[in-house]
Amino acid sequence: MVGDLVLTHLDRDHFNPGWCKTIARQNIKIHIHTDHVPRATRAGIAEDCIVPFEHSIDLHGTTVETIQFAHDMLGTSGFIFDNGDVRFGFATDLGRVPPELLDRYVDLDAIAFESNYDPTMQLQSNRPQFLVERIMGGDGHLSNAQSMRAIEHIASQSNLQHIVLLHLSSQCNTPSIIREMYQDQLPQYANYLTISHQDRCSRLLCIGSRQQEKAIVDR
Repeated sequence: MVGDLVLTHLDRDHFNPGWCKTIARQNIKIHIHTDHVPRATRAGIAEDCIVPFEHSIDLHGTTVETIQFAHDMLGTSGFIFDNGDVRFGFATDLGRVPPELLDRYVDLDAIAFESNYDPTMQLQSNRPQFLVERIMGGDGHLSNAQSMRAIEHIASQSNLQHIVLLHLSSQCNTPSIIREMYQDQLPQYANYLTISHQDRCSRLLCIGSRQQEKAIVDR
């Protein structure tokens, strides 16, 4: 049974208000940044289920470091989950890649990271101009190239077992474009990729513990 949800933000494509009755009935704890608490209550989340955070979360023995990103009015939260044996980074709806992210997303074992749009497809789409400007203006989403440059830096400071790419636009991106970019520009990481889809679950991934890896090396 689910006991906790850690939310990046409350946009409808990340949180469905229809979940609120189940959250209240099962007393699921909703961990969300303090700036989003008023919006959470307006969305219908019961106040006694809301657990606000500012800098970190203690999640049943796992420390969750948090970082705030520019995204629309209230921003969004990224996370580093660290249980003392595995470090896993999660970041989506970034707007841009701030230096703080590159400074803190280090020594990771796996990462899930936004790769939202292909700029050519975005500019050639039939989307309204205001929407295109919002997405590409630094407070919306990351292009594939912006995402890949960040991943390259993070990977150079980590020992990644998995790279999961998130939040692909259904209208302005394709997995084949991303895979081709990695094969051409970062072939050493191409086999680490898992590209998520909006309409189906990704495969189950396992992150090996550092003790396990050390034991294998020492044999």
